[in-house]
Amino acid sequence: MKILFLSLLIFISSCDKVEHEQKKELQISQSQLADTPVQENKKAESKVNYPKIEWESLAPKDFSADVIIEKYREQIDKLEDDSKEAIELFQKIAKEINNAPLNDEMADKAVTLDGFIAPLNQQNGLINEFLFVPYFGACIHVPPPPNNQTILVTLKPGEGIKLEDSEMPFTISGIIQTQGKKTEIGDAGYSILNASFKLYDENE
Repeated sequence: MKILFLSLLIFISSCDKVEHEQKKELQISQSQLADTPVQENKKAESKVNYPKIEWESLAPKDFSADVIIEKYREQIDKLEDDSKEAIELFQKIAKEINNAPLNDEMADKAVTLDGFIAPLNQQNGLINEFLFVPYFGACIHVPPPPNNQTILVTLKPGEGIKLEDSEMPFTISGIIQTQGKKTEIGDAGYSILNASFKLYDENE
């Protein structure tokens, strides 16, 4: 079952490196901002007294995907690659990792977070609801991150992001809730209502 196990390790590794890839892609996208117009939330341009957090803060301190793997280690070693049992076990482990627990300590906290959007709803040509994720393309071009790395964001009424700017990195501020929602493109473990937004600035 070496091939199947290797695939699982690659999956876990991609989850563990989310923050690194996020920062790398944010830096790359920053170079595109100068010549790109965007519908910004003007109120969000002022200093927001919401502390900046990293994506890893959304996972419990004692959570580790490696612990989940070790729980199934004996079964993994006994199964053959591509067997029905091996595939079912892989799916079970992947589902358990995807349903990683939330960090209850984050409930009702004021936060500021950098990331990318996966649009859900729009009004008058502006995106007003989306999944906020750590890396570009999540839920659309690549598999979605675990639900504790996905936030359902609803912007303030009348505000939104232009469709042509949807690939840009953004900074979102608001009160985070530990109540998410299942959507057609991915499951969110967290949510932020009436969020403020602005373009990501690597100097802040």
